Amino acid sequence: MNAFKNFMLGFATAIVLICGTVVILDLTGTVDFPELPINGRKRTDIISDNTKTKVNEIGNYVDYYYLNDVDDTMMTDGICAGVMAGLGDKYAAYYNGAQTENYDAMINGTYRGIGVTVKKISTGPAIIVGVNEDSPASRAGVMRGDRILKVDGKGVVKLSLDEVVSLIKTDKDEVTLTLRRRRKIIEITVEIEEIENESVEYMMLTDKVGYIYLSKFDKSTTEQFKDALDSMQADGMESLCLDLRNNGGGLVDIATDIADFFYPKGESICYTKDKNGVEVRYETENNDELDIPVVLIANSQTASAAEILIGAFRDLSGSKLYGSKTYGKGIVQTAFSLSDGTVVKFTTAKYYTPKGDCIHEKGFEPDFQVADADDTTFKELTKNRDALLQDACVSEAVKSLE
Repeated sequence: MNAFKNFMLGFATAIVLICGTVVILDLTGTVDFPELPINGRKRTDIISDNTKTKVNEIGNYVDYYYLNDVDDTMMTDGICAGVMAGLGDKYAAYYNGAQTENYDAMINGTYRGIGVTVKKISTGPAIIVGVNEDSPASRAGVMRGDRILKVDGKGVVKLSLDEVVSLIKTDKDEVTLTLRRRRKIIEITVEIEEIENESVEYMMLTDKVGYIYLSKFDKSTTEQFKDALDSMQADGMESLCLDLRNNGGGLVDIATDIADFFYPKGESICYTKDKNGVEVRYETENNDELDIPVVLIANSQTASAAEILIGAFRDLSGSKLYGSKTYGKGIVQTAFSLSDGTVVKFTTAKYYTPKGDCIHEKGFEPDFQVADADDTTFKELTKNRDALLQDACVSEAVKSLE
């Protein structure tokens, strides 16, 4: 019964074996944490004698009575996940090897794949709900609404979404998908490439008003945002409508980068404060700010780093907010890379706007409430100028800029 005999070793993996790599998701970039233990606290204090006794007791029962063999890796993953669940922090999580790869892809904004978004409902087949433009999937003829029946000849209808995605993200150069399209069964072979997530969409709404839809903040966002600004400035943009609806956050460094385009060097975009009162400030570094009016659009799913950006624009230049009340996530999660490459993350600090407001569990109230702000069909309009101008939030925002 290896997994339980070596319980403390596995348990300590989640508690003790923390290396120097620190990545902050949802809010903040890279932070230097002091060496553990902090304030004299022993690293193993979290593991009480009662916990050790209880788990060993469970181990004895399992060792003696459990019908099947125990998978050591699965047991260790379960123990580590249990430590995070025991914090009572809904944002805490443990990522095993495969989950860590997806986590890294989410941070970096790039991944190896075919360029589709996949969703699974109940026990049915996984459904392709989005196909990136000019992606391998798009070029091969994969379409939104296709149901995935097989991957490289293996039936996947009964597999979990993670298992289906893992099969598609193979190390091979191509993957063959068996798909159901309406009443037809088709087979499509798709090349596998390095894909960059699209987090920025943009267009000129009028001769002078530019529009950017920003869906998240990852490491590819800043360059995409810069390209959008450069293109629209060349087209005569004199004001900007920045749409943050359904933006659930990302890296605060990237939110700071976005603000950097609009404010001079040294402006405080936000600051964080941990349980010991230690503050970390995030300031702009650019000397060439774009001095144009900016209005914001948000809804109830606008959260985290997106709210940081809203707070900066409102505090520093009085930008008006259209839509509905934002989510209200004003706390920081830090992700620690463990010695075996897996990751744990949990809440480590609160963040504050430049004027010192913490909007956690409060959110931002809009200056102008728009009834349809939470209608997610707006995302289908972001490539159609005439249709987008009919969107209630965009229409009201543009009026204020003209």
